[in-house]
Amino acid sequence: MMNYQTWALPSASRAPGLAEMYWALKDRGPHKDDQSYAAYRAVVERYGEPALLVGAASGGLLIDMISNGYEVDALEPSAIMRTYLLRVALERKLRLTLYGDPMEQMDLDREYSSVLVPYGTMMLLTDRKRVLRALSAIFHHLRPGGALAFNVELPASLLGGSESLLGGTRQQPTSLKASDDSSLVAERRFLSLDPVDQTYTEQRVYRLYRGEKLVRQEYRTVRERWYSRHEMAMMLAWAGFGDADVVGVGPDFAQPTRADRVSMLMFTAHK
Repeated sequence: MMNYQTWALPSASRAPGLAEMYWALKDRGPHKDDQSYAAYRAVVERYGEPALLVGAASGGLLIDMISNGYEVDALEPSAIMRTYLLRVALERKLRLTLYGDPMEQMDLDREYSSVLVPYGTMMLLTDRKRVLRALSAIFHHLRPGGALAFNVELPASLLGGSESLLGGTRQQPTSLKASDDSSLVAERRFLSLDPVDQTYTEQRVYRLYRGEKLVRQEYRTVRERWYSRHEMAMMLAWAGFGDADVVGVGPDFAQPTRADRVSMLMFTAHK
């Protein structure tokens, strides 16, 4: 168990890259994802505190909840993001308990009424054995009557069809204002799809501009696996969970009126 308080900043192996800067910007101000925040806050309001946020990333949801009085601990395996999160907490005079364990290896010193795994983080576990270990670890840390909530994206919303994917489809770039004279642009390009293994690989390109001049560029390659409703339900049951509520939602985390507008599954599994 690695437990970092706000007064003990861990060292990072390298400075934050453009990817970390982009997601930190996206989680702040007008760029933040208020709809997903509300969906996960509702879980905590229903099942109670303390809550554990697994995969805190750049901390948008975490800082939002702590700032609004929720008792939330966080788990984030990236040393770079832990450093960033702790500095934000210090700047805002927020007390933060932050763990560095990988999800499937966490062994924390308390139990929780709510465990949240936002941002599609579960999809980063492309080995099903790791998913089972992670679900078992979460179940072990839940209080009786508690709940685990997480979302996974559906392949249609991610890929836009296998024909276009295999052609190297690029999604529309997203631009965020970084300062008065600079902006960060992110672009996703899908590289491969394995429909049998339910995995895809994408390249993410981050570009920093000052005015119209490109001053820095960074590439990241990400491999993810999507999970069907019944596949995930079986893994949850194997890990010990009882019934799981599954809701199809759109990008705004609301239930759409048309089935073809569903882009994500929201799971709430009970202990």
